[in-house]
Amino acid sequence: MVAGPPLLIGFLLPTSDTPNNRLRNAMSSARFQKLAGDSGWALGVELSRLVSGLSTIYLLGNALGSRGYGAYAGMFAVVGVLSGIVNGAVSLSLVQSVARDRKDAQSAIRSHSGTAMVSSIAVILLAVLMIGRSVESMSILSILGFVFTELAMISAIEFVGSVFFAHGQFKVRAQIQIFVLGLRASVVVGLYLLHRLSLEALILTNLTLFLLSLPLLIKWLMPRLKLGLKPGKPEREEVAQIGKFAAPMVAHSLLSDGDKVVLSAVQSNAIVGENAMAYRVVSIAFLSDGPADAS
Repeated sequence: MVAGPPLLIGFLLPTSDTPNNRLRNAMSSARFQKLAGDSGWALGVELSRLVSGLSTIYLLGNALGSRGYGAYAGMFAVVGVLSGIVNGAVSLSLVQSVARDRKDAQSAIRSHSGTAMVSSIAVILLAVLMIGRSVESMSILSILGFVFTELAMISAIEFVGSVFFAHGQFKVRAQIQIFVLGLRASVVVGLYLLHRLSLEALILTNLTLFLLSLPLLIKWLMPRLKLGLKPGKPEREEVAQIGKFAAPMVAHSLLSDGDKVVLSAVQSNAIVGENAMAYRVVSIAFLSDGPADAS
């Protein structure tokens, strides 16, 4: 009880303006500013996803009808289930290896990009087979173009974002995600305004633009970190780590998109389109992650 008042008085008095206190306050302010900035960029990603999703639903549904939108939704469902292997799991494993485990960044990038390349080939073949058997009235060229864009090109662009995220630069990763969402929406809006919006035109335009965007993004962004993206030999430890991330991500994707995959295999594209459109309208009304959590 005797020590109480002096401690209370000392707590209420202002702290001395020493170099250590100034440094501590500056560091706290910098951390708060970074958290606030990252939260703002995360909110931007979620708002971009909302706007992109709503515009895609309306314009594609209007231009393609339930049958065309059903084919689009069926292909996206298959890709959504498998993308966790080549996109989310590889990215999370890379971030953990560099940011938490403090492994050499260049070695981790080489190993993870090599693993991503090998797994992409297998996943692309599996996706083409699944779409060919479940989605009706789609040519093999359209399926290949769609799958290659989603599971190779966009996954590679997301991998670049993960490299920056692993180095604490969430802002760059968010900007890349907004770029991908914006490019998707721009293609749909542009083709719609030109009265050229068809499934084949959409697939070909996306493939062309993302093929052009990937090398430009790599050439523009990677010199900032002085790191390369040349694939290397996959490391057994990191492959196992990727597998641990991939299993729950694929399970979650099956929970959300598995019904569309099954529905595509047993019902017509028109029924799949109506079901998918109703599901998307409801689900897209909720931002998937809080901006503060995402940052």
